[in-house]
Amino acid sequence: MLFSHGSFAVDCFFVLSGFVMMYVYGNRFGQGLSKADLFEFFVARFARLYPVQIATFGLLLSWFFVTKGRHGEWESFLNSDGRYSWEAAVANLVFLQGPWIDHRTWNYPSWSLSAEWHAYVLFPLLVPVVRRLNNLVVAVAVASAVPVGLYCWYQIEDIGTNGLISLLRVIPLFVIGMVAYRLRDQEWTGSTSIVLLGTVGTLALLIIPRAWILLPIAAPTLLFAALNENWFSRLLHARILVWLGEQSYSLYMIHALIQIFTTSILLPKLGFDSASISPMVGLWWVAVMIVVSLLVADQVRRWIEVPAREAIKQRARDKFVEAII
Repeated sequence: MLFSHGSFAVDCFFVLSGFVMMYVYGNRFGQGLSKADLFEFFVARFARLYPVQIATFGLLLSWFFVTKGRHGEWESFLNSDGRYSWEAAVANLVFLQGPWIDHRTWNYPSWSLSAEWHAYVLFPLLVPVVRRLNNLVVAVAVASAVPVGLYCWYQIEDIGTNGLISLLRVIPLFVIGMVAYRLRDQEWTGSTSIVLLGTVGTLALLIIPRAWILLPIAAPTLLFAALNENWFSRLLHARILVWLGEQSYSLYMIHALIQIFTTSILLPKLGFDSASISPMVGLWWVAVMIVVSLLVADQVRRWIEVPAREAIKQRARDKFVEAII
């Protein structure tokens, strides 16, 4: 039960992302939109997302050409509307694979990066609006918008990871995160009750049948707890949790590749059929994939994510200085 609905953690991420963007950039964009601030914001977002996105896409593209090309199976690439089509490949290069392709493509978790980028485009324009909301409107919005929005999603059979409908999933949750940030200075947000509510609420929503759709409701309460001095924030500073947090983006982007490579190459070579392996073998195989994914993600972060991010930001700063001199 806990793992079968882990995909809703992505919805929690959209709420957390809106909150964090307000935490970092809210004051700056609330005072007006300057070219320098916009430039810095979009460079930072691009540097954060694109290096790992293009690296994992490149790995999957190479795998496709080696496996499919060797057997002359080019139809899926030449067909413009397939998962591994050339059209989907182009969309992946420019963050358009989520809302503008109506099916999963290449490294399928990257749909959320594409949708998130659309939220970033709107973010500077939304900041002044959110900052002007009075406290009552903020409280009502946080209390009602997430469950109402997710209840609507609950009535839709396909939760929407691709096509324009995915923006209706992502942007409202991102905005709720922005609005929730307005409550950060309230005294009650740092209380033990909020810590317990967020923790117990998260576990309850994961366990109670058909309640996991409302999981993002708990995201703001956990953030409030993490930003205050309490046992929960101290727990989050445990070395293993800090390490997992540092790997989270690379892990998110690499895990699907590990799944694809192991099930399509490794399992057949070991004489297993992924569709008919026993539960015990399947459990061990999942454990192996998790360990391998963590180890690979650590190397991706060390050699691609962090160096490329810093290089892009430094290069952009140098170019910006040259432009204004």
